[in-house]
Amino acid sequence: MITIFGFRLNTGKEIYIVGDIANKDVAKDLASTLSPKMFADDKLHVKRTNDVIAIESLGDIKENNKGILKEYYVAFFMLDELQFLTLREYSVQGVYNLLKSRYGIDDDIVAMIFELKQSINNFDIEKEVKEYIEDHDKMKDLTYRARVKLQKIYGIDTYIDNINAMINMVEDKLTGRYKDIDENKVHDIIKALLYFVYTTKFGISDEMGSLLSISNRITKDILKYKNWSSVDIDDIILA
Repeated sequence: MITIFGFRLNTGKEIYIVGDIANKDVAKDLASTLSPKMFADDKLHVKRTNDVIAIESLGDIKENNKGILKEYYVAFFMLDELQFLTLREYSVQGVYNLLKSRYGIDDDIVAMIFELKQSINNFDIEKEVKEYIEDHDKMKDLTYRARVKLQKIYGIDTYIDNINAMINMVEDKLTGRYKDIDENKVHDIIKALLYFVYTTKFGISDEMGSLLSISNRITKDILKYKNWSSVDIDDIILA
């Protein structure tokens, strides 16, 4: 049975462990293990002694699709590796169901889910993304900072190459040079760049999580862009 276990953090916010979990003690162990991997700020860590504030069966909860679309930061295991990403949904149970459907996961998984939008310094990520889309100078500064930071990361060259191509793709999309990418994906890429560049603002410890997640999710778009850009460069050279 899929169960949601809720924990109260020192900040007063709540964080949830969702999955086929035997009991609250197992949930506490999982939460205390995962939270330090998700957040640099120890105020957002689940201590082993924290009381469980909610235990509910996922099947007993009706999803609320008429509420406010919220931003969630999620950690989950896939292929024996801990993955991180951000998702927009109406509820914790909606996030869990979306996670399974998006990645085609048939088996029940364990996920730690945290609502971002009302958490760190009341930082409005949606407003920030809109401002960067509308202000080309701000966007240039963001992509410059991202590239500088990426140069200091080693050991995942293939991923870095795709992320750099993804950054180029967004720049070309916003300047009108490239059109074959969905607006929602551009929105998600910019959001991931903000999380990556301004990690400390969110207290998130896995700074590459959101970038790796979105680049893996849109691999086909990145390959299509790479083919387009190589043809475009060849045309310029031949001209």
